[in-house]
Amino acid sequence: MAVLRRASVFTYILACSVAVQACEVRDPLDITLTEDQAAVMSVLSAGDSIARVLLTIIPGTYDPLNPSAELNWIPIGDAHVRLVAGADTITLSSQRGAASNACLTDPAYETSPARWLLPGCYVGMVPGGIRPGASYGLVADLPGRGRIEGRTTVPAEPVILQPAAGAAIDTWTSGGPQSEPTKVQWSGVAEDRMLELRVRSGDEECRVSLTPGFVHWVPITNSNSAEIIVQMGCPSERTEAAGDIILTAFDSTYSRYLPVIGDHHQQSEAAAGFTGPAIGVFGSAATVRHPVRFVRD
Repeated sequence: MAVLRRASVFTYILACSVAVQACEVRDPLDITLTEDQAAVMSVLSAGDSIARVLLTIIPGTYDPLNPSAELNWIPIGDAHVRLVAGADTITLSSQRGAASNACLTDPAYETSPARWLLPGCYVGMVPGGIRPGASYGLVADLPGRGRIEGRTTVPAEPVILQPAAGAAIDTWTSGGPQSEPTKVQWSGVAEDRMLELRVRSGDEECRVSLTPGFVHWVPITNSNSAEIIVQMGCPSERTEAAGDIILTAFDSTYSRYLPVIGDHHQQSEAAAGFTGPAIGVFGSAATVRHPVRFVRD
């Protein structure tokens, strides 16, 4: 018997876009695996032109509480996956034989793109792209298992109010004095929505990250601001790098689903945003990239 928890699996930032007739969508619920279970992972990303849905079978023998357990998920090939956006119905194609896995964007898989899962990665182009505020749905027929139907409304993009666009952000270099925190303030996000705050360097010679102990990959709720300290590593002659503060707001469905990601004691898996014989999530997100300059003394 296996108990599945979200914290033990890939961090999926996936995208898909569809609209179906209204169906009852269940809230997240605890599921203990006693047999093989189908799983769907898909999160629409506002502004993306590509729809992605990952379909797998999680064996009942899988033990996520064992850190050395082999990730023996089985891709679901030969599914019929449709994405409907307004009047458009899009059939997604399995990526069997592709060079990389478009359904996995976790940095851990940049060099090893989990090719064994490629048959379960379904991808298609979305006419006009995925739009903030639009409602989409998912229909997927799984061979021998039945139909999944889901829906989501893509949130509006958040607005970063502080720091100003192009502002200089003092950074900390390992071994040196720690810089003062920078306040990041935003608007346009409902109080009950989860957010993720990150930083990115636009200079391939420089790397930036958020210092542990300050907000970074962890979810934020019920707040419109956070303090960050940015750590930067560059060649010795470099003192500045252009980059972005990146803020992602999730829809209500994924906001209910997301808390289990970081809870290493949560021995459960949520099923949210869809109905049908599977666990996982069908949700959406919107991201703003706010240009700044990262500076060190």
